[in-house]
Amino acid sequence: MPKPKSCLVLFDSSAPTSKQDRADVVSKLAEVVSRTYYALEDDSIIVNFASTSKVDADFLELFRNPHDSQRAENGNGNGNGASAPQSPRERFAEDERACLKLRRSIALDRAAMFTGVSYDGVCLIGDFRGRPGRLEKVESVVRSLYRLGRVVAAFGKCVDLLRDKLFDGSMALHENHKDGVGICGSEKPAVGLARETDQDAWRDANVVTALVEETSSVDRGCQMLAEALTTYEDEARRLGRPVGLR
Repeated sequence: MPKPKSCLVLFDSSAPTSKQDRADVVSKLAEVVSRTYYALEDDSIIVNFASTSKVDADFLELFRNPHDSQRAENGNGNGNGASAPQSPRERFAEDERACLKLRRSIALDRAAMFTGVSYDGVCLIGDFRGRPGRLEKVESVVRSLYRLGRVVAAFGKCVDLLRDKLFDGSMALHENHKDGVGICGSEKPAVGLARETDQDAWRDANVVTALVEETSSVDRGCQMLAEALTTYEDEARRLGRPVGLR
């Protein structure tokens, strides 16, 4: 029986100190993380979490409890007695196994020896901007998996991080991307090895990127990520290329 595929969802756990700003940042992050988690887990792909720093009780509480306005947007309390479908965020809040994984996220600022190479892929979610001291480990994990031919994904503002820090000409070229890496459209123009696309979700071989302004783009990105995690080894064999050792 083949070994199940696995993905490390790596998110930025740092947030503003202002109570309201912190709640807003964590809430937006939770929407994308929970949607990605179930898109993969429901496709029999094992998901574990890593974060830029330790997930504390306050972060977990904010992650599990949407604002009242978000509950209304999801259709709860709509006044007609109809029960709206449970959102991934609501499902996550009631899923003790998922919450335990989140609470036990690998804190990269404390995991000096962690490389991430036991996973078939990594998906970055969050901002990661303005935190240079915490980016070095994130970059190291992504570079390691990419050079082994594994799957690398970025959802949201970290698409720019992937473009500017990892595909700017400094990363060793992967055989799938000798002409540059296709990255979905973002706020900054393409540089170096990054090629801009006009799509809000894009897969280029083992690299998947998606913007998160619309739920549909996250869903498409998740679908592409699941497909990439499932097929990247077969694609490498088809092309006669080595698959990185686990």
